[in-house]
Amino acid sequence: MTDRHTQVMAALEFANEVRLHRSRLFHDLKAGKVTLAHVLDNEWARTATIYNTLRQMKQWGPARVRRLLTKVGVSENRKVCFLSERQKKMILELVDQ
Repeated sequence: MTDRHTQVMAALEFANEVRLHRSRLFHDLKAGKVTLAHVLDNEWARTATIYNTLRQMKQWGPARVRRLLTKVGVSENRKVCFLSERQKKMILELVDQ
């Protein structure tokens, strides 16, 4: 096997690991086992979009999520890792209302 093939396989394994951990994390969020604050600070959720992350919560449909993101001024496609602390705080405050 070539070095390129080895690198590709390692990248695929890592991507699968991220998806697996994120899936478990989102399942726990939906079940109420973890908080949104925990998810926003979790390394496995860093590359998820804020829209998809919020949609994992119970009773948070597309319209409700879009309204919240509009209030905060954040794009639906923004990755969790690119949210500022101020944006995270605003999202957490609005979710708790």
